Amino acid sequence: MPESPKSARNLAKLESVGKVYGTRAVLDGVSLGVGEGDRIGVVGRDGDGKTTLVRVPARQEEPDDGRVTHSGGLRLGVLAQHDPLDPSATVRQEVIGDLADHEWAGDARVRAVLTGLFGGLDLPGFPAGLDTVIGPLSGGERRRRLQILRLLMDEPNVLFLDEPNTQEPYVVRLPPFSRSEGRSWGACRTRAAHRVARPRPSGRTPRKAGAR
Repeated sequence: MPESPKSARNLAKLESVGKVYGTRAVLDGVSLGVGEGDRIGVVGRDGDGKTTLVRVPARQEEPDDGRVTHSGGLRLGVLAQHDPLDPSATVRQEVIGDLADHEWAGDARVRAVLTGLFGGLDLPGFPAGLDTVIGPLSGGERRRRLQILRLLMDEPNVLFLDEPNTQEPYVVRLPPFSRSEGRSWGACRTRAAHRVARPRPSGRTPRKAGAR
C-alpha cells in the first residue's frame, strides 16, 4: 500500500506490519501512511483482514511484526462492527451526555453533525427526539448513525470505520477541526467494507486487504 505524499503529515503510520491468526497471515509487511485529508477505502472478502487493518492502526490490536506510530495529539474515532450503545439509555444520554442544551445547540459542529445524519436538531423520525430510548429503535439504520454521531461528538481527527454502510446516504459537512486553544487539525477517514460504491477521484485508491 502506498504511503501518503511526503508533503502530507502522517497522523498514523504502519511500518512493515504483520499479523497472523493461527497459521494464516492476514497482514504481511504492510506499510501505510495515513495523512491529513486522506480518504482510504479497504475492500475485500470475509477473512481478508479488513477489520484487522482498522484495528491495528487504531491500536486496538497489536501487530505481530512491525511498528505502528501516531502523531502527537492524535484523537481517534473507531466505528466497530458491534453495537456499543446501551439499549436502555436515551439518545441524549448516549450522545449528548451531561451537556446543557444551550451548550450543544450553540456548537456549530454539533448542529452540522445532527443535521447531516438525521436532518435536524430535533431528530425527525425519532418518537421522542433526543429523549427516545435506543432499545426499541427498529433495524440497524438509525442505531448505526447514532454510533457515528457519538464518534463525531468527540471531535476525532482520524476516523476508522469498520463496515459503516447504512441503507440511506447521508452527508455531514463539518466546520474545521479545532480545540478551545485554537489549534487546528487535519482530518482523515479510513473505511473498510465488502464493497465501496461510486468511489470518488479525490480519495485514495481502494486497496484489497491481504495484499502484499
